[in-house]
Amino acid sequence: MKYELKKSTAMVYHIRILEPSRTWADITIEEWKEGGSFKCVSDYGNYSYIWGSIGTETLRGFLCQLNYDYFMGKTHPSLGEQFSIRKSITACRENIIEARRDCDITRAQARVMWEYLEQLEDAGNNENLYFQLITDSDIFDTIYENDYCSIPSHTEKHPQCAGFWRIIWPVAVEIWKEELDAALNKHVDPDVDNLSGISGKSCKVSTNGQQEK
Repeated sequence: MKYELKKSTAMVYHIRILEPSRTWADITIEEWKEGGSFKCVSDYGNYSYIWGSIGTETLRGFLCQLNYDYFMGKTHPSLGEQFSIRKSITACRENIIEARRDCDITRAQARVMWEYLEQLEDAGNNENLYFQLITDSDIFDTIYENDYCSIPSHTEKHPQCAGFWRIIWPVAVEIWKEELDAALNKHVDPDVDNLSGISGKSCKVSTNGQQEK
């Protein structure tokens, strides 16, 4: 049997956030020329991706610049955004108001539509059920004229992903920025400690931003 074996250096960050509520994340980063891998296991979900071409910047530096949509689209595309019944119904109500203002519907028709939407609020964030309940009724034909594409459909950040981005991600970014700044000030390669194997780092963070290593 023939095989090749390559060992690489990885950075493991054991982040434990103490306040305002206890939460945790274990993040593993591998960096190589023009790319790297990111893996995270946390109580706000799991995220992973491999970047193959990010230019001359380190992966940590690259990650520090990402926004929510790009990051979730790469590491957790199925959960970054979810259908929002609340936003979609709000948009429907705006359509009703506009149609009433333009005299396309009567006051009685607007009232029937408004009350029907109140019932839809119990459908939860189920996009298929939302469209089914809208299209199965002829109440909205005056506004949407059987054009399903014109029926409002809006999304919102998934609560789990939003929590990760709001609570855990800023801490990780702060840690990486401190590492890269320290490496730059020392005029050394920001690779982790020139170790062969896995480097584990633990960090406890409170709301005042202070870290206990």
